Amino acid sequence: MALDKEKMRRKLQELENQENKTGSRKSTGNFWSPSAGDHTIRIVDGPDGDPFFSFHLHYNLGDQYRGGVLCPKHESGENCPVCEYGTELWRGGEEYARQMAKKYFASQRFFSAILIRGEEEEGIKWWGYSKTVYKDLLGLTLNPEYDDIVDLEKGTDLNITYVPGDRKANTYAKTTIVPSRRDSPLLDDPEKVQALMDSLPKLETLMKRKTPDELAAILGSHLDPTGNTIDPEVQKPSGVDEALMELSA
Repeated sequence: MALDKEKMRRKLQELENQENKTGSRKSTGNFWSPSAGDHTIRIVDGPDGDPFFSFHLHYNLGDQYRGGVLCPKHESGENCPVCEYGTELWRGGEEYARQMAKKYFASQRFFSAILIRGEEEEGIKWWGYSKTVYKDLLGLTLNPEYDDIVDLEKGTDLNITYVPGDRKANTYAKTTIVPSRRDSPLLDDPEKVQALMDSLPKLETLMKRKTPDELAAILGSHLDPTGNTIDPEVQKPSGVDEALMELSA
């Protein structure tokens, strides 16, 4: 009996429908992060023809700041107690201290405004991604096989496969990007495009900005929940020794 290709198509469609229901995480607020699995998005152009934005952020400061806090040193040239704390740990020389220091160095993060296929009613969201993904996206914009990937009428959807990292297996998260073969409009209804573009939340107003003093207090509270703060003489939060011992245990 010959292979029933129509049945195979139905099975594949059923599988894809299941993945679409469980593999795509609803975006939270104005930001979107892919869950494990496949997603289709469309990058939306920026106001000056540049859809890519870059910020330096500090993470690992507690659940309240899971999305990161802007680094005052990199963003505005101010003193940054988190950078100084990480540098102090690094200079300590011990391997466990250096491993801990990496958690407190600022990370460069890139952002693009996107429309998530299948969730168009949610409006435009901001997608934050790594330098590796940024490099792949830049290469795509310069690929002669594609024209303007963010064009409102003849742009290119991007098929993304996200594989989370596994600490136990010592593997990093991986994002694979495959552009669609056919161009397409951002929305089928041209009248809704402008309204959608007008609804784009300004990224700079969404980023968490803190003064150096506020950031010092956040770091001190994170390392020592008892309420002690950073010693202004050395910019070293209390609780450092305890945190290092916990890391090396």
